[in-house]
Amino acid sequence: MENNVCVESSTRLNILLVEDDVTTQRIIARFLERVTCAIEIAGDGVEAIDKLLEKEFDLILMDIRLPNLDGFELIRHIRKQESETRKRIPIIAMTASELPEDYHRAMEAGADSYVLKPITPEIIAQILDQFVKN
Repeated sequence: MENNVCVESSTRLNILLVEDDVTTQRIIARFLERVTCAIEIAGDGVEAIDKLLEKEFDLILMDIRLPNLDGFELIRHIRKQESETRKRIPIIAMTASELPEDYHRAMEAGADSYVLKPITPEIIAQILDQFVKN
């Protein structure tokens, strides 16, 4: 399944990937770059906050198990900031854990969706189709 949401858009989509695993970063970045999305990578929650202060993003793909500031806290932090700016960024929580409580915690924190790793190009294509408008 090839996704062209970024290719067909008149402007490049800015996507923030918050992921501490370098292999997962490369896999996801490679696919997003192939569909011409602009991608920024943060290796932990603190770095993600810094990147969010520097530029605007159309979508956030976020591991929930992060060093320094976990994904649950990061989602809550982002949603609190958004309550002041009134601009909501779709947040997709990612994890290798199949624990139901992780799903519930991510959704309660304010995630828009939750996907299990390993992340495939097909999953990313579905996310882009669902959460990013042309």
